[in-house]
Amino acid sequence: MGVGWWSLGGKSPAPTPEPIESGGDPSPQDLSAPGTYGPDDPGGGPYDEVTGVRDWYNPTPGKTQVDETVDRPWTDVLNHWHAIELDLDANGHDIESGLLDARTWRWLKLRIDHYASTPGTNLWDALHPKAV
Repeated sequence: MGVGWWSLGGKSPAPTPEPIESGGDPSPQDLSAPGTYGPDDPGGGPYDEVTGVRDWYNPTPGKTQVDETVDRPWTDVLNHWHAIELDLDANGHDIESGLLDARTWRWLKLRIDHYASTPGTNLWDALHPKAV
């Protein structure tokens, strides 16, 4: 079953966006360019008229890629202590119980490194606010 759009007259096939005209330039238009199918189109691969999306999209400028390594000083990481505390609690480590007094710095560092490098944890989300 294909994608359809509802209108007042019933279900109709998905509209195919027309490429934006280049202002009368007779040369062939680059259909992979940003903005080809609208102002929010980041550009990318071929446009699939059946699904209404491109095969792939250009990365949005200013956003950190998920697999990109970012070196941060510990002060930047520890500024998100609330996220570290939530991740520790979600994994069964109650820091109010005196746990940190009984553990080594290495124990805590390994967990913080893990939370900082695992997408979906509170710390990762706090360190990557613009992630794709």
